[in-house]
Amino acid sequence: MIVLLTGSSGCVGRALLSELESAGHEIVTIGRQGTLAASRRSISCDLVEPFSCESFPTRVDAVIHLAQSRRYREFPAAAPEVFAINVAATQKLAEYALRAGAKSFLYASTGSLYVPNASPVREDAATMATSYYTASKIAAEFLASAYADVMAVGVLRLFYVFGPGQSKMLIDVLAERICHKIPVTLQGSGGIRVAPIFSADVARVFRAAAEHRWQGTYNVGSPDIYALREVAGEIGRVVGIEPRFEQLDGECPLTALPQLDKLATRFDLSTFTGLSRGLVSTFGPQDVPVLSVRTS
Repeated sequence: MIVLLTGSSGCVGRALLSELESAGHEIVTIGRQGTLAASRRSISCDLVEPFSCESFPTRVDAVIHLAQSRRYREFPAAAPEVFAINVAATQKLAEYALRAGAKSFLYASTGSLYVPNASPVREDAATMATSYYTASKIAAEFLASAYADVMAVGVLRLFYVFGPGQSKMLIDVLAERICHKIPVTLQGSGGIRVAPIFSADVARVFRAAAEHRWQGTYNVGSPDIYALREVAGEIGRVVGIEPRFEQLDGECPLTALPQLDKLATRFDLSTFTGLSRGLVSTFGPQDVPVLSVRTS
């Protein structure tokens, strides 16, 4: 396949670039100058600014849109940038994919758009725009899905991704706090519940989705659910520093956890990397004991 890929410099993007190239696919990456990952072909294109697709390949088999603004938390200052990448670029890339004869268009969305729930949520569960970022993701999902009658459109909602090179997300923020001996704050007995998934596993899911032209929306997260205290403890074992905790008053807030039955019909979840092994690959070479899974 010839695949046009955005966001190749990100945590998932680097893993996906390696995954696709190792499978023999031809990858064309697009992004800002200085952020482009090494590939067989790269095109400088700033998705924040109005851009033309004239320099893009005239024919591709798939378009994968991973890119997102690193400033997505900066509202309202970065709202135009978030809109440009998440919404406007999605529309333009979908139109390009159609003209270029792509059979598959894949959009990386987020599990944070679900209404928090005590139980794992299915793809048809209620969503809520709790921020400008989640509002832009919901809007982009609708725009991309409108093309489903003319090409396969897959929306992959990602939960708690971690891996090498990631910054300012849950796992690396926890690691930074532990390494600097800053207490990890918890509410309830163990803190929020999360389902961390290793970036290489997300890349394998995207590869399968492109190769087999997945259609529809899929939750992508780990089938193993952990309390935040457990995750911090496992990070501490990997980096060799005992985490400190600060217990806050009040009940633990609900989060959105993925129900993965739909993904399991298309992908073998038993092949996912365990949390311990993923953390070792992310933070250090130590051989650490496997953390037992708790889902209660």
